[in-house]
Amino acid sequence: MFSGAKLMLHASDGLLLVGEVLRQPEVSKADYALVPSEPLTCEFYGMILPEGDIAWLNTINSLILVQESVEILTQLYGNDSAYVQTTEAAIKKCMP
Repeated sequence: MFSGAKLMLHASDGLLLVGEVLRQPEVSKADYALVPSEPLTCEFYGMILPEGDIAWLNTINSLILVQESVEILTQLYGNDSAYVQTTEAAIKKCMP
């Protein structure tokens, strides 16, 4: 029971939540925790791409290569980034 307290939480995909906090400079990352630290489930999504657009297909494929994605995120945000940690947790749980 919360008496006079204010509870703030957001529910969504881990990477989307991390992105939302980073997108808002007035929000302190220290005020929030991503719970749980690894995904609850492994949900795989499909995409629809324009037929015959090989350049776009190659771009998408290059972004979903798991290790390459982690390396890009690490270069952009550093090893301690929530983006990197969330991606690595998802890979560990969901990718064989």
